[in-house]
Amino acid sequence: IVAGDNVFPGNASTSGSFSAHDTAVTGKAGLQYEFSRNAQVYATYTRGYKGLGYEMEISADLANQNAIQPEHVNAYEIGFKGSTADRTLTFSAALFQADYSNLQVQANRSDPTTGVIQFVTTNAGSSRSRGFEIEATMRPSDSFSVNAGVTYAQSRINIDGLNCPLQLQAAAPVMTGTPINMCYRTAPGATPQQNLRNRPLQASPDWRVTLSPRYDYEGDKFSAFAQLGVNFTSAQYFTSELDPLTRQPSYTLVDATVGIATPDKRYSLSVFVKNLFDTNYLTSIGHNSLMSTTANPYDLVGTYNKDSSRYFGATFGARF
Repeated sequence: IVAGDNVFPGNASTSGSFSAHDTAVTGKAGLQYEFSRNAQVYATYTRGYKGLGYEMEISADLANQNAIQPEHVNAYEIGFKGSTADRTLTFSAALFQADYSNLQVQANRSDPTTGVIQFVTTNAGSSRSRGFEIEATMRPSDSFSVNAGVTYAQSRINIDGLNCPLQLQAAAPVMTGTPINMCYRTAPGATPQQNLRNRPLQASPDWRVTLSPRYDYEGDKFSAFAQLGVNFTSAQYFTSELDPLTRQPSYTLVDATVGIATPDKRYSLSVFVKNLFDTNYLTSIGHNSLMSTTANPYDLVGTYNKDSSRYFGATFGARF
């Protein structure tokens, strides 16, 4: 902390107590039909539930708050699983849809004009995720195989009264009614807000694609393998406010591994490289916690995994 900083401005400490309760019925039902040992179809319905909660962030007003309402989901899935008689191809495909109500999300309620900091858990109106998933394993020969998968999940959210991205708040116009998918003020000087309809859910990319070919060699003096892994993730937002500054563009990671072992598998050595093409990406992006009384709306904080930069390694194994 440096001179001039105001730690958690506007957040007076509070105390208080209240109680809340709820009940829920959850479960899963399904049907399955087998055409043969190599082909079957199924359908399932699931009723899910996430319990009510309390706002326990540092900004919470413990004397005057309502419980965060329970989140419910109705999920449906139909699918097919099959393989060829010789098992050179196995595959599965599924269609799914999940409807959420009172979705529990983390939202930014901070106001940079007053310096009040609020990052709270709250209920969104509703959310729907639907799409398809296909997975397959191909074995054209004893030494070569390919695993592949494609998932398309369109996750969309509906929520009212959400804060606007910080850098868009100053230009928000005063409007009446309930404008959709735009930043506005209900009155002069009011905190800008937005009502989202059918907008992307945070941290929910539409597409994920994986591809992993592998070659194995079995010889009298040694065995060896080479494997490649390709993983594609489409663009996604990391905040419920859909701040364009917190959008992670799509990226593809490529990993590679080669290895060798003695015929009895007693000793083995493998060498690998993660993120072969050094593709940088972030696993979360958000605005700073507004510690400063003169918050910079372009001040961002991000996190990243170890494999967001290329690295190498090797493993040696011995069995006794």
